Amino acid sequence: GLALPASDCIRGLLYHWGIQFHHLNPNSITHIFIFIHFCEAFLGIEPHFDLFCYFFHLLPQPSSDKQVVVGRVGLQFKQGNGKEYIKYKTPTNHSGWRELWFYIGNHQPALAERTPWKAVQRPEWNETLTRSEMVQVTDLVLFISALKKMSVTGASVLLSMFKGRIQPL
Repeated sequence: GLALPASDCIRGLLYHWGIQFHHLNPNSITHIFIFIHFCEAFLGIEPHFDLFCYFFHLLPQPSSDKQVVVGRVGLQFKQGNGKEYIKYKTPTNHSGWRELWFYIGNHQPALAERTPWKAVQRPEWNETLTRSEMVQVTDLVLFISALKKMSVTGASVLLSMFKGRIQPL
């Protein structure tokens, strides 16, 4: 589930991308849940924006031709960088998920008011990090590699989150 108010991290990502929460599909939300808890509980840091941008980018879903409002964008691993991240799989088909989707109150500090507009693709959806932005990222990727060798996976991150009864985002 999602606990509101939303964290600074999710509000920052949404602002940076110029989208709203309802534009994300279920797998995208899972990627964000895992990343935030992985940073906090396993790396011992606040969610790291540059590290997130190193691993993930947004793409129109299902494609830029098919315009939908809810779930229009999806987070995916950047080509080649996903191999350096912890392993986990997300479902390839969420058939009918839009019919089951619901929203809850928007508590302070609030997310932007929900709008009926479609997300518009922006350059920020697929940024390349600068050399200076990569300085910390390189060290963190090495740390992640060590955690992977200790069998840390997306499943173990989710288990940690659920056992601790931590509300994501």
